[in-house]
Amino acid sequence: MRITVLITAMLSVALAPCASAQVYWQRAGLADSNVTSLNINSTGKMVAIVNFARLYVSSDSGANWSGIPSPSNLFISLAVLDDEGTIYTGDQDARGHGLQRTTDAGVHWKTLGDSTFLGCNSIGVGPFGDLFTTFSDPSAGKRLYH
Repeated sequence: MRITVLITAMLSVALAPCASAQVYWQRAGLADSNVTSLNINSTGKMVAIVNFARLYVSSDSGANWSGIPSPSNLFISLAVLDDEGTIYTGDQDARGHGLQRTTDAGVHWKTLGDSTFLGCNSIGVGPFGDLFTTFSDPSAGKRLYH
């Protein structure tokens, strides 16, 4: 009985801050935009896609955003910003672009991988710069690539 009372008292003291905590959401810039994808790297820099077409970056937790050139004429569904500043974008374009990369804030873009892929479904960058992605492969469905 004493142990039950003691455990109950300890739990109520330990959980009291959790019960009273409230979550408040605040706008983080790009207020009038339709943000369709967002990624934050381990240094706190962010990349956002607006209307599946335009790319924006922020280095101050979303208070200020700068537009950068996007890969042209693509339906960009996701973007990832690695710790060195390289931006990878994935598209769902039926023309077979898939995955693109820029190392100079969008001035130049390079398509990565086989152009027969119909779309990029996910992108992951490992702690040592290893790039992983899933593509829609016309002959095999969605597959993971490295």
